[in-house]
Amino acid sequence: MRQQGDSIHPILIQWGPLTVVTHDAFTVLALGVGLALYYRELRLWGWLGGPIVWISMAAVLGGTIGARLDADRGAPPAVLRPRGFH
Repeated sequence: MRQQGDSIHPILIQWGPLTVVTHDAFTVLALGVGLALYYRELRLWGWLGGPIVWISMAAVLGGTIGARLDADRGAPPAVLRPRGFH
């Protein structure tokens, strides 16, 4: 539970005109770690190169577009909502 005086720090770094928001910084960090692990596994299994690169790029692009469309759309239609979700 939050106590009085606690605060949320949405800005991680502010340096002149450059502002780095905490959520964005950790999102980029998570993507970087995930891609590094993915690259390592592909290299380990000998799958790096060829069609897997295009498939991976399409998956990331599709996920990005889907997430943006979902965020722009707002709440899901009633058909997709679980029971009891308002």
